[in-house]
Amino acid sequence: VAWLALGAAALAVGWLPSAVGAVGALPVVGGFLLNVIAESMHAPAWVLNISPYVHIAAVPSASPEVLATITFLVVGGALTAVGIAGYRRRDLTS
Repeated sequence: VAWLALGAAALAVGWLPSAVGAVGALPVVGGFLLNVIAESMHAPAWVLNISPYVHIAAVPSASPEVLATITFLVVGGALTAVGIAGYRRRDLTS
């Protein structure tokens, strides 16, 4: 989840610098709130699957979810790459 937050923050730096804090916290805070609210309301499984916390194993009591970890790394890296591309397009004066 940390990689998703880092990627989201990098995306915001490139495309929406005024909202870096909010966009960077969205995977962490939004995922947690979605998980808690969806579980308490007995929401359908597809709603729960939106939260990244559903896809994380309770290590060390369960074996790590390798596919979920790789997916988080790839999505975080893609968000970072898009953020870097947006940052390079910005008209910054030095």
